[in-house]
Amino acid sequence: MTIAKLEKDKIPSLVEKFKNDIISIPIFQREFVWSDYQIVTLAESIYKGYPIGIMIFYESIESGKTQYKVLDGQQRLLSMVLMREERVRTQDDERKRIIWFNVKTEEFKITESERRPGAEWIRLSEVITKNNTKEIVPLAQRLASEARIPLEEVLEKLTHLWNMFNVEYEVPIYILQSNTDIDTLGEIFVRINFAGTRVRSADVNYTMLAIANEKIAKLMREFYHELANATFQDFKGYEWDLEYGVIVRTFLAFLSEGKARLENTVLEQARALKELLKEKENKLEEIWELTKSSIIETIKLLMDDNLLAIKGTKSRFLISQTPLVTMAYYIGRKFLINNIPIPENEKQGLIGWFILATYHRRYTSATETKLNEDLQTIAGGGNYRNLVENLRKSVGELKVSEETYRGSGSDKIFLLYTVLRFNKARDFYDKETLISSLNATIHHIFPINIIGGRYGRNMVNDIANMTLLLSKSNESIRESPRIYLKRIPPEILRAHLIPEDRTLWREEKFKDFLEERRKLLVNAINSLLSKLGVV
Repeated sequence: MTIAKLEKDKIPSLVEKFKNDIISIPIFQREFVWSDYQIVTLAESIYKGYPIGIMIFYESIESGKTQYKVLDGQQRLLSMVLMREERVRTQDDERKRIIWFNVKTEEFKITESERRPGAEWIRLSEVITKNNTKEIVPLAQRLASEARIPLEEVLEKLTHLWNMFNVEYEVPIYILQSNTDIDTLGEIFVRINFAGTRVRSADVNYTMLAIANEKIAKLMREFYHELANATFQDFKGYEWDLEYGVIVRTFLAFLSEGKARLENTVLEQARALKELLKEKENKLEEIWELTKSSIIETIKLLMDDNLLAIKGTKSRFLISQTPLVTMAYYIGRKFLINNIPIPENEKQGLIGWFILATYHRRYTSATETKLNEDLQTIAGGGNYRNLVENLRKSVGELKVSEETYRGSGSDKIFLLYTVLRFNKARDFYDKETLISSLNATIHHIFPINIIGGRYGRNMVNDIANMTLLLSKSNESIRESPRIYLKRIPPEILRAHLIPEDRTLWREEKFKDFLEERRKLLVNAINSLLSKLGVV
């Protein structure tokens, strides 16, 4: 049985149908992600008459009107809209660009600015939106005069440009008939977009979810933007630009009772998820509300001023977002479902696990295998200590050692921030201000301008020579520590774990200073992890 028919349509017709909502982009499609280079390349292909591939739409009868949803070809369609309209509105954003055509070289260029690149350039939209080729003549005359190019040459190129974008170029389109069932539609989309490629399961999961239940997918998208735009009332204006994967995987964890991946291949995953969504169709909204609440409570825990005080995803100390999936499932499964508050020891334990998982990069490789292990541990009734044990089996020793805590790197800076935060470390000069995830700037205790010539780069940038200050304080310090550290109150130095032995503040004692401070840092970090109940 044939479920699709092949048709052709011209570019102006496609653009008008999009503008009038006859053609629309379904919610499961990704954003308009094509680069300016890709858009220019498409314009060049159309001008030269090169194939640009077949688009795939599926027919939808809604309220007695026929509409067409874009299954494949969204990026090309939106680029065509941009070429004619110089702007295109997507589900979440608006793109504004001007495409230019060079009548001398027949090149295309794209800019955000309306400033003309040169005398031989003309806006593509200015040409192709004319009603006929006769209306091009005044444009050609003006351009020939300004660029000092023969009128016949300019008119020939602009006429060809108009013809290709209005009359001659026809886009081939497969249209899936309206009686195509949802199962077939979903499988076609997955085969087109994912089969044969290495993709994130979150992409497949979101696609299948949106095909099966557009309402939940829309709620998910709205929640994402509410968090990212800092409009969520619980978070005091801080931006939480979560990866879609965090939201989708958390939802799947609750939907599947503790799994981030259902099957090994893309198609098997899509089919399994489709069956699961059908099986729990009546509970999807309830599961979504639990997912949303669990993510909110996880963010609140990370923002807690008595713990890490990570204020949004702009914080450099949120190295990986994947641990949030495990934390949200843990909080939802153990506490929210049972409608009980999270005890303080559980908050501390979960934060302790987050610190270890981040430092040891729990989910950097084999992400879904390790996520499944941790989610299944929670589903089986395990607590944060069991999650810590999963990590220990994977990496071995969890305590930080003086041998490993050296050099530089985001993981080491994260631990530095962690211990300074729990020490309630304040800025050296602005003594009322605690170091936080948004105001912290790396400060070299022995400034680079003081010792950069005497010691190697690796030693100068060692974590033991770093602390965190406000930017203005960091920029103001250009002296040797033997001078400026004397002016800092002892309790602030202790909070920053800076050795109190002043003989170590001298440049010739720099190596000894590093080892002594490293010892203080490592002891403080391990003491903190012990206090949190995870080592």
